[in-house]
Amino acid sequence: MKSLCSLIGILLLAGCAYGHTAEECAIYSLVLNNLYVHPQSKLIVIDSKTRDPFGRSYIDLTPHAGRRSALEKITPAAWEDFKLQNTFPSTVETTSLHLRVRTVSADSSSVAVSKVDYWPAFYRKFPSSDGLISLSQVGFDRGSRQAVVYVWRNCGALCADEYVVVLSQTSGSWKIVGKYLAAVS
Repeated sequence: MKSLCSLIGILLLAGCAYGHTAEECAIYSLVLNNLYVHPQSKLIVIDSKTRDPFGRSYIDLTPHAGRRSALEKITPAAWEDFKLQNTFPSTVETTSLHLRVRTVSADSSSVAVSKVDYWPAFYRKFPSSDGLISLSQVGFDRGSRQAVVYVWRNCGALCADEYVVVLSQTSGSWKIVGKYLAAVS
């Protein structure tokens, strides 16, 4: 398990570095390893474009006092940068991710079928995956001591989970300090 996590982390960092900062790559790697890498993981399929977490009308992402969740831990500066960074999508560069991690486009997902047949076709093409993972852009506070990222995993017609993940940097490394399950089906 640990070697697989390390391998995926190394591969993600190698591919990610082309389009994102080293900090963003470290955050994506940590979040993916924490949420989606488990002993049975053989393939992680990642959307090649970042997604806008604010286009989801059924999810309240506004951090406010009184909400006992990871959202309370987000500083105003990190939240504002998170909103700004997610104004437009960007490419998640994972072209160097060999074998264990593969990137597909969310538009076609390399599965050219109708929406009705999408998930059966997806799993025929990627039988070892746990679905399609999409990432938001990372938002940082002014000192890059806190980061916020949104992660979706779609795994079927009624199979999905969505998280807001809050991270902090201490002693030069990132740690997850909160996860908010924004939606599940």
